[in-house]
Amino acid sequence: MALSPSTNFSNSLKRNNDIFPILTIAGSSTLYLSTRDVTVESQAYDGRLMDAPSIISSIDLRSFSSRINNITLRIANGGYAPTFGVRNNQIVTIYFASNGTLSSLSDCLKVFTGRIMGVSKLTDKEISVNCEDLSTWRLNKILKEQIENETGYNLPRKGHFKQISYGDFIPNISTEANPNQCLSRDLRAAHLIANDSSFIYYDEGLNNSGGRGHIYIPSIDRFIPIENANTATSEKFNTNVIRINNVSDTANQKTFFKNTIRLSPVSHISSSDVANPNLDLNFNPSLAINDDDDDPITMSTTGSASGSPAGTLAAMSGQLNGSIAKVVAVIIAENVGDDIPDGVVNLSVAHIYDNSGSDTLAGIASSDVRTSNGWSGNNSWSAFAGNNKYIVKKDITSDWNSGSTQGYQPGVNLTDIVMALRISDNNNIRSLKVYSLYLDITTYIELDQSTTTYSQKSMTEQIPETIYIGEDGTLLESGYTEVADHGPTEVHENILVNFGPGDIIDDTTQAAVEGNFNADGKVRCTIDNPNMTVQDALNKLQQEAGFISYIRPSDGKLYYLIEDGNDKSSDPGITLSLTTAMYRNPIFGTIPLSKMLWRVNYNYDKHPSTGEYRTSGVVQDTDTKSTYSFTDTSGVITIKNDWVNETEVAQNLVNVFKYQRMTAQCEILDPNAWKLEIGDIITFSDPPADFRLRDNTAAYTDYQFRITDTTRTVNSLKIKAMEVHKA
Repeated sequence: MALSPSTNFSNSLKRNNDIFPILTIAGSSTLYLSTRDVTVESQAYDGRLMDAPSIISSIDLRSFSSRINNITLRIANGGYAPTFGVRNNQIVTIYFASNGTLSSLSDCLKVFTGRIMGVSKLTDKEISVNCEDLSTWRLNKILKEQIENETGYNLPRKGHFKQISYGDFIPNISTEANPNQCLSRDLRAAHLIANDSSFIYYDEGLNNSGGRGHIYIPSIDRFIPIENANTATSEKFNTNVIRINNVSDTANQKTFFKNTIRLSPVSHISSSDVANPNLDLNFNPSLAINDDDDDPITMSTTGSASGSPAGTLAAMSGQLNGSIAKVVAVIIAENVGDDIPDGVVNLSVAHIYDNSGSDTLAGIASSDVRTSNGWSGNNSWSAFAGNNKYIVKKDITSDWNSGSTQGYQPGVNLTDIVMALRISDNNNIRSLKVYSLYLDITTYIELDQSTTTYSQKSMTEQIPETIYIGEDGTLLESGYTEVADHGPTEVHENILVNFGPGDIIDDTTQAAVEGNFNADGKVRCTIDNPNMTVQDALNKLQQEAGFISYIRPSDGKLYYLIEDGNDKSSDPGITLSLTTAMYRNPIFGTIPLSKMLWRVNYNYDKHPSTGEYRTSGVVQDTDTKSTYSFTDTSGVITIKNDWVNETEVAQNLVNVFKYQRMTAQCEILDPNAWKLEIGDIITFSDPPADFRLRDNTAAYTDYQFRITDTTRTVNSLKIKAMEVHKA
């Protein structure tokens, strides 16, 4: 983002006018200083500044970071010393001026805006003052507000800081009346604070959206919503809380944390593994055990005298929290051809423990799918008639729990549960198109009514320390600016506004960078580490998304930049094409091999409970590997995105660093080039050295360089740049 020197300033440089600094230091009385006694706009500047400061700015296209060096101002001590006791953290503004720009401050070139950080040297002759750019806010801690105690509560999280979540989070919808599979894992955590006789309280932190709480069941990797729990956010313990009020049976408290989950079998087993002859099946379709009700398989009998049964034998797996409240067996199927009468289709749900084949759910071990056996279905079902897709079900809770008398603990263990679907009709060919088999299972965790602490039961029957919420992280509590969208730069900006200096964003560059991310390039994150600073969060977003933000020294605003190395348009936005008359002491080279990349392994979409990455992949350029004789492990990096769920950074890193890019440095002589800044694109039209190492048939201007470093003094501007594209 090039500077904009006034015409008078540029003309002064062309006339070789002397350039000198003028600066102001705020305080109870403003100091006006320069290296000489001058007057600008009728304001006298005291010539006690002992030398002109250097202003160094840089960006790193590999680490997605930036910095501006600290500046030391050396001032002759002429009675100024006592005033510096109140000048810490006061604004310092530095201009470059010339004799031709003294009539108006606006004709001078502003090159630095920052603050006084302290005095490093104080003698009777000299005061040395340390300054830095307007970025002290980078050390601000994001989390500052704490959970507070309330009388009558024992708070294990007392003193914890209120967290904040950003992102698009998706809840699961499942109730006893309308069970579902609960496949969404895009949720955010809320932590247990306390409970009383009416509610269990979970901390939502700075977010204020509420939402249905979910319990995570590791053995089946599902987040199951808590049925009938309060979805609204309330304020308690000085934080926003999700309240669980799920007591519909006040006599014995047996509906706390009631959850309903729809579970399909997870594997097929062979009939030879089961001794029970009622489960003698030999058809092993894969689609009958997935979670898609639209994927059918067809199984058929042969019409032999023995009945030649056909069917599938499938096993459940896992362990649910709490105790069983209700189990419903479900089959989705339709006949193929002639109507299928009662007694032909049979569904067994059995517990086969110790691999003995013993059937502990004897009540439905051989349960014909007919209304007289307690089955019900849609379309006025009485048999599989016509070409209708039927959903038929049966409540098997009493049969399930009766298994305890045969050594099976009722409730949570699904490991040896087998679902066997069989069709058999002697001397008749019967075909059944099966879409799904599953169980709708409702469980509960019991909470003691007489105490404000819960019983120390087994791990699967304890109130969970963490629940999960599927509402977006958009609504924040009063006093904080909310965020409408969750692209990386929107979250970046919101952190700056809420926890940094406020809105110092250059909107034009922010919008341009955000346009590089696809519609699915969303952030999902929770900041719960009280030690995380604003700088930590901003750098994490930049490194995971692949963009840079930097403070422009001249105006103290924050600008955005992204470099993707892709083919440029016919007008790539080149700031300046340098000729040999515009610079001196050029040095051209290449980036080292250690900076090159031919392969980037990426991981993202982090699991909210286990921390595992659910999506991974590779961006690579095997031509680069071959050309530069890289091994399988050299020129390779692996990135792990905890917050940003997309591949832009991996793609851009390979695009930029798959070549041994050219580098350049020189000192600028031409006044017209004094506007150059970090981030600007330049070319060299007629360099004294031929730097076209990769393609000596290309035009010099086909090599486009981005400025990565500037060192600006009153006497010179030195730049460093890296080639980012070759046309």
